[in-house]
Amino acid sequence: MSHTKTGIFELKSYFNENGVTRFVLCGMGGSSLGPEVIAQTFSKSLFVLDSTDPDYVAHALKFDLAKSVVVVSSKSGSTIETASQRALFEGAFKDAGLNPVDHMVFVTDPGSPLDKQVREGGFTVVNADPNVGGRFSVLSPFGLVPAALIGVDVSVLLDNASDTKKAFFT
Repeated sequence: MSHTKTGIFELKSYFNENGVTRFVLCGMGGSSLGPEVIAQTFSKSLFVLDSTDPDYVAHALKFDLAKSVVVVSSKSGSTIETASQRALFEGAFKDAGLNPVDHMVFVTDPGSPLDKQVREGGFTVVNADPNVGGRFSVLSPFGLVPAALIGVDVSVLLDNASDTKKAFFT
């Protein structure tokens, strides 16, 4: 499995066509909280790894890696917990005889240390607007990439947000 798709919907279609059934999100704070709420709101399955607890981390690896995609989200690109989770999954994919490039997607700000490093490694990267703070990033690629991958219609999310904004200002 090798992908060169960079659009959210292209990625979703590609992974669906290749039998991916499980999505893991590695991130801390704003990178994980919004996607977790979206998944719960729409009753979708998303394993959110926002901990370094060894038991919880071990649970994240108890699935068929060949049918898994890991989204690594770090606005700054230097979050140590997320970097550790990334290394863990890269190693797990390699140990399973899988190419991590085929099973990992990265969301980060353009030019971040993570952005530079994973692009050089051939990974798929989706950049977010660096002017949007992490706590407010749920309607940016930090929330929309995992939402789309797990099957949430992101146009509904964006339409609802737009309607709410209009109602708030009237």
